[in-house]
Parts: sequence; C-alpha cells; structure tokens
Amino acid sequence: MKFDSVSLSCPICNEKLEKENKTLHCSNGHSFDLAKEGYVNLLLSNQKKSKNPGDNKLMSASRREFLNSGAYFPLVERIAQLINEKYKDNVSPLAVVDAGCGEGYYMDSINKLVKNTTNFIGFDMSRDAIKLAAKKYKEIDFFVASINNVPLLSSSTDCIISIFSPINEKEFARILNDNGILITVTPNKQHLSGLANIIYDKAKEHDSKIGNLEGENFDLEKNDILTFTLNLDNNTDIMNLFRMTPYYYSSSKEKSEKVNELTTLETTIDFEINIFRKK
Repeated sequence: MKFDSVSLSCPICNEKLEKENKTLHCSNGHSFDLAKEGYVNLLLSNQKKSKNPGDNKLMSASRREFLNSGAYFPLVERIAQLINEKYKDNVSPLAVVDAGCGEGYYMDSINKLVKNTTNFIGFDMSRDAIKLAAKKYKEIDFFVASINNVPLLSSSTDCIISIFSPINEKEFARILNDNGILITVTPNKQHLSGLANIIYDKAKEHDSKIGNLEGENFDLEKNDILTFTLNLDNNTDIMNLFRMTPYYYSSSKEKSEKVNELTTLETTIDFEINIFRKK
C-alpha cells in the first residue's frame, strides 16, 4: 500500500500527511522521505530517550526467526478470531494498528486470517525492527514512532493491537474512533516458566494485567487466557526464544551458558488477552 490510504499526521504540527511520489508532506511544509525499504521515520530526535531506542538488531532478528517457526501461531489465530468476531457485521474496511509491531510477524500473520477488508499499519520505535518489517511485508505500511506521540489522526483507527508492548492510554484513546477497541497481549502467570526456572533459582510468577486500563479512557470488554505447552527440540530455537526476551539481558553469564547448552526445552506458554472498548 505504501501509505496511500493511511491517516498519518505530521509529528511536528499534527496536520494530515499526504503522499507525493516517495515523500510524505503536510500543509505546513514539513516532509518525510520513504526509506528504500519502504517505511517512513516519524520519530523526532527530541522524542528519543537514546540514540537507537527499542529492540536492537539481535533481538529483532532472533524474534523473527523464532516467530517464523510457528511457535506462537496459536496466538495469531486467537487474535484474528477475536477481530473476526468483533467485526463480523462490519462492511467498511477496517483500520488496524499494531502498536509496537517489532519486525512485523504478528501484523502479517493476522492480516492473512482476518476476513474483513483491512488496512494494516504497524509502528515501533526500533528502526532496526521496522527495517526488517518493511523489507519483508510489502502489503503493510510501517513507520517509526513512539507510543507517546503516535503520528495518526484522531479517531482514525478501528482497532489497536499491543502485543508485549508498552501502552499509552491517552494516545491510544485519541486515535481510536468511537467504537474502537484495544487488544492487549501480556504474559500470564506461568508464561515461559520452563525457561525462567532454568535462569532463576526462585522464578516469580508474572503479575496479571487484567483490568489495568479500566478507568478514564477504556472499559474491559473481554478477558481471554491462552495456555499451551511448547516443546523445543533444538538449541537454535531455544536461543532465539531466549534472546527475544528480557531474560537474555538480565541473566548472569553462568545462567546464559546453561541455556546455551540446552538442546531441548519444555515450557508453558501463557498469554493473557484483553479487549478494551473505548469509552
């Protein structure tokens, strides 16, 4: 699509961005060029907390390789099912945004299963991740941005998906239309417990996030739990899983070496999926 039907706004002045050739520009003369990979960088320098925010190349590449193995495909199916159920009577094209889309696997996979005509958009603050996404998934528009300053027009979005990503309630509520929903995926209590038990002497359960967004902007519409056992039978998949989690960066050298020696791993996959409705 390459931004022909996306309601992007200028990150400088908030005016609508229009596409002309390989440039996006607003009525105030601000312009942003499409990169050769097909994405656009709308993250301003003063919106960064570091030089290269978000996931690095190693984490992004590991996530792509692991997710492409199909290990988390049950999550893709469940999210697509929820969207299809929610919009089964919808006749107009949907605008679905993946906030914190990473390297794009979820957006592309869900796109293939959603029945409605849908405009899928993904953004992430990691330029490395967005480069990977835009190079591979040409049917989806990707841009670099922060959840704290989402360059989308107000009320322009039907559905936001946030998978293991931070949330900005105020911004998400702003870009959602009056009937919009937010689908969040967070780790449930036993998520990756098999891996955690190898890394930590006393692994703690994850805290449930249910209802955390209930308040000024959202009401909880549905809570769903998806749990299954994952059996990995090679070190490549195990290390890719390890490197795409925060565990990799918080583990001691000794524990990391222990994971690196594994050739099999059985672990619980435990997702909490919440649907929030905009008030």
